[in-house]
Order: sequence, then C-alpha cells, then structure tokens
Amino acid sequence: MTQGLQIATAHSRTPRAPGPGGRAVLSLLPRGDSVVWGRSLSVKYVLDGEERYRVGKTTHIVRPGRFLVLETSVPIEAILPRAAAGFCLSLPAGRGSGSPLCRGGIVFEAQNSALGRSLSDAASRLAARSSENDGLGDLFAETGAGLPALLREAEMAMSRLEVAKQATRQDLLQRLEAARALMARTLHRPLSVAEMADAAGMSPFHFVRRFAEAYGEPPAAQHARLRLCEAADGLLGGLSVGEAAKRAGFASTGSFSRAFRARFGLSPSGLRDLPPQRIAQILRNSRQDGSPA
Repeated sequence: MTQGLQIATAHSRTPRAPGPGGRAVLSLLPRGDSVVWGRSLSVKYVLDGEERYRVGKTTHIVRPGRFLVLETSVPIEAILPRAAAGFCLSLPAGRGSGSPLCRGGIVFEAQNSALGRSLSDAASRLAARSSENDGLGDLFAETGAGLPALLREAEMAMSRLEVAKQATRQDLLQRLEAARALMARTLHRPLSVAEMADAAGMSPFHFVRRFAEAYGEPPAAQHARLRLCEAADGLLGGLSVGEAAKRAGFASTGSFSRAFRARFGLSPSGLRDLPPQRIAQILRNSRQDGSPA
C-alpha cells in the first residue's frame, strides 16, 4: 500500500529505506547535506534551488525543472549549496528498472516528456498544499509505468551518438536534452541554432551534428515540428488559421499553411474535418518521432 506524503525540513545523516509501498517525500531544506537511500528506483525532482547527489565519483547537479532517476545499492550523499525544495518518489521495493543508466543516475528535463510534466505538476501541487496526498497512488503507478519507456528512449538516443565512452554519451545526451527543453518552452517563435547550441553548452557545429545523430533530424526541423503541433492544438481549440500561425511564430498565414501541409498532408482548416481518432494519431506521431502518418 502506498504511504502518505512525508515532509522533510531538516537534514539527516541516517538514511531511511523505503517501505514495501514506496515513499513520497517533499523536502523543504536549508543549506546542508544528507545521506539518502538509493536502494529502490527513485525519482528526485527539484522545485527550487539546487540539489547535488554524489554517487561514487560522479556528482549530479539537479536544478529546477529537472529530475534525477537513480537506483544504487548504497546510500548516497545529497548536498544543498543553499536552501532548496524538492520532491522524491521512491518506488516500492522490487520495482527496479533494469536499465544500466539508473545505477549511476541520469538527469532528465521534465519539459521533454509526459512523465516529467506529470512529476512537475504533482510536485508543485503537493508543495502548495504541503500535507495532502491527493493523486499519490496514481503518480506512483504512472511513474512505475512511464520510467521504462523514458529510459529506453534515452538508451536509444545515446546508442546513436558516435562516441566511444558511455560517460561521454550520457553527458552529450543531457546537454542535448537541455536544448530540447528550450525548444519545448519556446513554441511562439523560431529559435536560432546559436540559441539552441548555447542551451546545450556546445558549439553550433557540434550541436547540430550530435543532435541529428541522437534524434534522427536536425534541431531546426524538430523545433518546427513542435511549433506546428502547437499550432494544430490551437486550431482544434478554436483559433483561426491566422491566429494559430501567430501563436506558433510564423511570419505569415501563407508560410504557415505551406509548412502545415508539408508536415501533415492537409491544410490547416482541413485538420478539423478529420475524425478525432485520426487527429490524435497524427499529433501523437508527429510529437514523438516526426512522422505524421
């Protein structure tokens, strides 16, 4: 059975292993350090401030809007250079992922996945209420079901990167994911390659090359696809073609309509004439892998 939400307001050097039902902890902590268990598959989401998790020789820095996925056999050190707020969800014992990425830990951008957005919403909601447990059971279930797919996608993207060392591949993936998070936040205008590369902390040349390796399309193409999906959502919500074009940052209705037809194979106004199931399929596929079919 899922335990209720626990509130942590002080650091502890005595780690507590999660029970058979898992554990959810909202941490509202001052500067300092703690020792926490990593024995179960855990997700650590940061709301405010910065949390650093030391796993062996690796230190993961987790800032707002990011979450760490971790599963180790030993306690780990959590260091807060200043006051921070976060949310930790430790899945029930025995719910391991089987992914090698979790043994050393991997940081994800919440904006880039449905699971990450759910964690973000839940963490904000629980922090605002501080003591209510509404939706915790569903969140445990959603996280347990969603993490394997998220980790498989990360493993696949990393396997496409033409570099030898696993640690280098993981570092590159997390840099590229930072750029993808910027794309997801910036759907109202085009982004330059320089802006995206800066978010990744890479030169434009290497950024474009590594992004295309990992995700199978250039960064500008992926961002344009996401903007068109945003415009399609607006059309389905009642916006006119001109309003949807403006919402997605297209210079004119004509350029928007041409890009829309090239992406989806129909005019913007024709989208609303399709059956709902077909619309959902088109948008789901376009958001996931770029295929409108």
